[in-house]
Amino acid sequence: MTSSVGRVFMFNPLVSGTYGPSQSIVVNSNGPPYVIKNTSPRIDYVPFSTSGERAPGSQPFGNAFVDRNELLITNDVSWNYQFDIGGFPGDLIAYLFRSQIVLLASNGIFLASYGAKPASPRQVHERAGETAGRASEAGCVFVFNLFSEQLSFMSNGGRAGDIPAWSDGKGGAAIYTPNTIAVARVLDKSDAKGRIFNGANAITVTTETIGSFTLDVDGRKYPLVQDLLLYLLRDRWYLFDEFGADCTTGPIEFDTPHFHPGRDESASRRQPSGDRHHGDKG
Repeated sequence: MTSSVGRVFMFNPLVSGTYGPSQSIVVNSNGPPYVIKNTSPRIDYVPFSTSGERAPGSQPFGNAFVDRNELLITNDVSWNYQFDIGGFPGDLIAYLFRSQIVLLASNGIFLASYGAKPASPRQVHERAGETAGRASEAGCVFVFNLFSEQLSFMSNGGRAGDIPAWSDGKGGAAIYTPNTIAVARVLDKSDAKGRIFNGANAITVTTETIGSFTLDVDGRKYPLVQDLLLYLLRDRWYLFDEFGADCTTGPIEFDTPHFHPGRDESASRRQPSGDRHHGDKG
């Protein structure tokens, strides 16, 4: 027997029908695998999840997560990851995008991202210009709150709406399941108050302080008919296309200098080894 040092909560933002019905996660070549259903535009892309125990040390222990892990994640193809989490204590939250894992702490702070290499011989299919949702009308930006407090979302000087905190696990949704709002996409800046246009959008998020960032939406890369997925961590944002691929990311800047909301300094200063990335491109 070994003692648990927390859990890894895994969320699957991939779309059913595009990448099959689910994702399968094998930890350190041991079973049983974790299986998470894919999401759908019909439920506003809200991701399904599961969780696994953490075990101390680096010696593989069943399908528990240890300090250093090799993952095999299968969606439409299979991907290999080196998923090292030994520097991060307690519960962790992992978003399993198509070829990238984004890891955050249970206080909503960004910790690391992990890149993957294809493990199967099938060619990775690029889906630029395709759409999983609407085919003829303008899409939306689905904005997800990956934090334990309600936030207010403004775009281009207009209030788009409030997004409740993620689930505490006491209702119908699993713990840490994010809430979302749909913000309309428009073509021109003149129509962009409270919406998202093709260009540089001024975004403001408000909780106990005010954060801001510029969200650049390239209409050639993201056709107007396509939905986009914007994930707001406590100190960072991630933009994906509706397939959970083609990532852009950047920091959220706060109005108070040196303010780090909810930061666990002991966790943020300790870094894992492995194929992990920071920066403004995923």
